[in-house]
Amino acid sequence: MTTGGCQAKLAMFMQGLPPYDTPAVSSGLVVKFPTEFMFPWLWFGRLRGALPWVRRRRAGLIAITLPGVEVKPEVLLTLPEGTIVTDRKGRRMEWSDWYLGPVRPRLVAAIRAAEAGQGADRS
Repeated sequence: MTTGGCQAKLAMFMQGLPPYDTPAVSSGLVVKFPTEFMFPWLWFGRLRGALPWVRRRRAGLIAITLPGVEVKPEVLLTLPEGTIVTDRKGRRMEWSDWYLGPVRPRLVAAIRAAEAGQGADRS
């Protein structure tokens, strides 16, 4: 049985690429939205989001994945400020600048830019 790392090396070998020719990105700069921002208790997310070192780290994120029906880009754009979102695992978050900090405006801008780019591709 092979692991994911071995399969990735094999795929790169098959394509004629050196196995470690890709730049590494720190795992602290890339997060999964529900893991970083959604918790079983809203008070915990509010507390964590208010911590200065968490706000600084979140401000430096370079990629956020949006898995799950509840946090799809189209859904997030239509949410009014202050909406409580709950995922299938019972984790919750508040869609607001206060809860998400500097990430929310950047996320909204990135989603709108991606939608505008897709619209330009279709015409």
